[in-house]
Amino acid sequence: PVTAFILQVFSALVNTEKTGADKKLQKVKKLQDVIVFESSPDLSDNTKAVFDEMLRRGMNKRYKLVWLLFKSDSGISSSLPNVYYLPHWDPQAVYFRKVAKAKICCNRFLEKETPEQLVFYLSHGTGLKVVRGQYNLPHWVDHCVAASPNLVDSHAYDLSFLPEKTSSATALPFSSTVTV
Repeated sequence: PVTAFILQVFSALVNTEKTGADKKLQKVKKLQDVIVFESSPDLSDNTKAVFDEMLRRGMNKRYKLVWLLFKSDSGISSSLPNVYYLPHWDPQAVYFRKVAKAKICCNRFLEKETPEQLVFYLSHGTGLKVVRGQYNLPHWVDHCVAASPNLVDSHAYDLSFLPEKTSSATALPFSSTVTV
C-alpha cells in the first residue's frame, strides 16, 4: 500500500535507532536541516506522497522542506513555516540544493553536492515499463525504493543499480511511531 511505502521512506530518513541515517545527518555540520524534493510534473508522484506525509507529521518544524519547481510559472507559495516552493534555477533553490542533508526525487536525479548528502530515488513506476539502457541510476544515489518486494530485483537490473542499495517498502526498517 502507498501508506506503507511513504512510511518506509520516511523511517529510513529520520529513525535513528533503526537506520542510523539521522546519525549520519547529525554528523554533517556544514549541511543544514533542509530536505529537497523533486518530481515531474511538479508536486506529484511518490515524492509528493512522501512530502505530504512529512508535513502531516510536522517535519517542517525540524527541517526546511524545499520543493524544486521545473515550471517557472508555477507561482506556488506556502503559508506553512519552513516550506518553500522554488523554481529550480532560483538562487535560493541553488543554495538549498547545496546545503540540504537529504534529497528525495523520482524523475530527475538530484545530484549530491557533497558526499555527506543522502539521495533517495523513489522509482516512480519503473517496474511498469522497460527502462534498461534508457537511463541508469547515477552512482551518487544512496537508496532506491521500489514500491513492492517483487520489484526490487527488476529495479536493480533495469536501473543498473546495486541490489544492496535497492529496497522495497516492506524491506526497509519500519516504525509506525517515528518521532522527530
